[in-house]
Amino acid sequence: MIDYIILGFLLDKEMTGYDIKQKISVSTANFYDASFGSIYPALKRLEAQKLIVSKKSIKKGKFKNIYHILNLGRQTFLDWIKEPLVLHQSRNEYLLKIFFYRYLSKEEVVSRITQFIKLLSEYKANLVKIEPLVASQADFFQLSTLHYGLDSYQFLIDWFQQYLITIDQEYSKPE
Repeated sequence: MIDYIILGFLLDKEMTGYDIKQKISVSTANFYDASFGSIYPALKRLEAQKLIVSKKSIKKGKFKNIYHILNLGRQTFLDWIKEPLVLHQSRNEYLLKIFFYRYLSKEEVVSRITQFIKLLSEYKANLVKIEPLVASQADFFQLSTLHYGLDSYQFLIDWFQQYLITIDQEYSKPE
C-alpha cells in the first residue's frame, strides 16, 4: 500500500521522502501510517521499477532527493484506484484478546476496556485537532477519509462503553 500512497502524493507535486512522511501524518495516518523505514525502501523500489525518478537538490546546505512521478507511475496508480473496492477481513488484536477475556477477572476486564476507551478517545481527539488543517488543504474525497476515521473511533468508543455495561450485567448473573 505504501507504494500507492507515494504515487498518489506524487501526482500532486514533487516531494522528498520527508515531505511524504509529513503528508502521511496529516492525511492517511488514521487508516494507513508509514515510517521512514518503509517510505525510503518504497521510494527506491518505485524508482527501480521506473515509476518515479529522483533528482538531487541542495536545500539549506543539505542534499535531498526530490521525487517526481513518471507516466508509467501515473498509469500504475490510476489502474490501481480503478480496481473495485474490496473489504478485507480485519485482524483486530483487541477483538482476539476479548475473545479470551473469560480467563481474566471482572476487574481486569473492566480496567483493560476502560484503558482502551481512553486510548480511542485520544486517537479521536488527535483527528479532531487536525481536522481544521486537513479541511483547509484536502479535497472532498480526502476529507471523507478523515470523517470516516472520526466516525469509526466514535463507533468504537460507543460500542466499548456499552460493552462495559454488558460486562457488568454478565458478571452479575447468578451461576
